Amino acid sequence: MRIPRGRELSIYLTNKISSDKMTEIKFVVGTVVTLKSGGPKMTITDINLKSWKDDDKDMATCCWINDEKEDIYRSFPLDALTIIQE
Repeated sequence: MRIPRGRELSIYLTNKISSDKMTEIKFVVGTVVTLKSGGPKMTITDINLKSWKDDDKDMATCCWINDEKEDIYRSFPLDALTIIQE
């Protein structure tokens, strides 16, 4: 399923925190995230759900501004992103 750009639509992922407690993580277009491994603050500009196919991952297209003041757009698996609490 493809989510159109700019549409206020969210997806929910379940992330196990402990053996008996679950939490819900919400990604929407406009959410500020970073890679779990570190890196710049990025804004989600598009979400592409592919989890209905066994060999594909749910992806988010993110935008950030590099040191040369250029807009950079790249897609990352949602599993690799973490929400920045501001």
